Amino acid sequence: TEISDSEDAVEIQKTQKLLRGISDADNKYFRFPGGCYSQTDIEYVYQNGLQVIHWDVAGQDGFNQDSIAIEQNVLQNVQNGSIIVLHMHGGPNAPKTADALPVIIATLKERGYTFVKISELLNEQKEGVLSGVSPIRRLQSPPVGGSLQALDGEPLRPPPQF
Repeated sequence: TEISDSEDAVEIQKTQKLLRGISDADNKYFRFPGGCYSQTDIEYVYQNGLQVIHWDVAGQDGFNQDSIAIEQNVLQNVQNGSIIVLHMHGGPNAPKTADALPVIIATLKERGYTFVKISELLNEQKEGVLSGVSPIRRLQSPPVGGSLQALDGEPLRPPPQF
C-alpha cells in the first residue's frame, strides 16, 4: 500500500515514537520500506533530522521457501561495507530467513567479515577506514527549491528494483 505524501509525516512520527518507546533512544536513521521513495519523501525525512540509509545486498527472502537461494543471494553479493536487508518474523513474509541466517553469519565470519551497527559503519566510512565501493551515500538537504545532492558529488539515482 502506497502512503500519500500527506501521510508521510504521521507515519514517520508514529514510527519514531514507537522506536523511542521500545529502545528509550532517539532514532537517527531511516530506511524506506521496499526502497521506494520520491524526492518529496527524501526531503521530508531530512527535515525531520533523519539520515536515509539504503542497502546494497537484498536477501530476496520475502515469500522465498528456499533457504539456500537466500544464502546465495547474500553471500554472492556482499562486499566490504555492505548493508544486507532481510525480513523478520518468519511466517508467509519470510518463511526461510531464520534457516538461512546461521549459514550466512558463519560464512561471512569465516571470510573475515565483522558485523557492526550502522552508526559504526558510518563512522568508519567518515574516517576512511573502508575501501572500495560503499553502499552508503551521505546526502545533504537541498537548498529551498533545489534538489537533494549526494556529498560525494555523484547524482542520485533511483534505488535498484528487487
